[in-house]
Amino acid sequence: MRLQDNVLIVTHGGVINIIYHILQDIEWTNKNKLFPAFNTSIHKIELVKDKWRITQENMVKHLI
Repeated sequence: MRLQDNVLIVTHGGVINIIYHILQDIEWTNKNKLFPAFNTSIHKIELVKDKWRITQENMVKHLI
């Protein structure tokens, strides 16, 4: 895989929560407050200035 390739990951809210914690440098435990993840929502993560960032959260336009 090359750095410029796109990757799609399909998972449930628990994994999304762990990813959010990692990207925001927050220690994850199963007792932390959950980040909101709507059912079937899309979250976009991009490499910005050599750091992974969450650039869009909980997109649900595909449901309308």
